[in-house]
Amino acid sequence: SHSELQARVLSLTSDNENLRTKLGDSQRQVMEISGIASTKQNSLDKKDAALAEAKLEIVGCGHEKSVLQTSFDALIVKTESEIDSLDKKHTLRMQEVIQHEKDRSKAELDEMNDRQRRCALELGTKHAAEIKGTQAKHVAL
Repeated sequence: SHSELQARVLSLTSDNENLRTKLGDSQRQVMEISGIASTKQNSLDKKDAALAEAKLEIVGCGHEKSVLQTSFDALIVKTESEIDSLDKKHTLRMQEVIQHEKDRSKAELDEMNDRQRRCALELGTKHAAEIKGTQAKHVAL
């Protein structure tokens, strides 16, 4: 019957409209979910990039630390060498000063000994002359 067919067509048309509405709703939800997923993926990509940059920075810092440590170690070796050199120079200089003082003291002592000998000779010569003069007086008497 025709009215049954018409009712059936109306029912199918209504079902079709409902399905189209549900399909539209589903498509909007898929689009929203796609947008959210895309935003989250972008956020993850940015975080991955930041993580990679941080890892590179850590590697760079490690290299920089290694370079600084090498420079520091070299500076310590150089400083210790300079200290040793200064110690040796100071020791040599002190030995030179001590030797100079010994030489100066010896020269002064030698000079004093020479003066003492000259004085003793002068005194001896004077004393001998006085003795001869006294003897001459005795002989004359």
